Amino acid sequence: MRLQDIGVLVSMLAMVVGARREAFANVRPERILLISADAPSPVQSNIPKESLPLIRDLPGLKRNAKGEPIVVLEALGAVRARYRSDGHPTSYIVHGVTAGLTDYLVDLHLTSGRLFRLLLFASPCH
Repeated sequence: MRLQDIGVLVSMLAMVVGARREAFANVRPERILLISADAPSPVQSNIPKESLPLIRDLPGLKRNAKGEPIVVLEALGAVRARYRSDGHPTSYIVHGVTAGLTDYLVDLHLTSGRLFRLLLFASPCH
């Protein structure tokens, strides 16, 4: 094995360790993630909103100061756009969550900006 091969191997192993650390950085014993049975990943999950009452009534859910179960729904979507400078296509991810995020992520500390309260208008991007 050449020295360059060893360097590449060490770099690849470091990337795997870093990816695993990133994937499990937010794992806590008191948190659960529900995804649909056929979803290969959370990003591809689709749980109908009609299931929310069933989810909120599950036993053992942690409760907030008001006594309500801490359940946070999230939606991800990719939005196609174009750069203003040259018109080339691009895309960005829109991540929406329901109220209760700060109850769920008690260690969340914003260093700037704010949490949005309500989506008042649709994105102007088509």
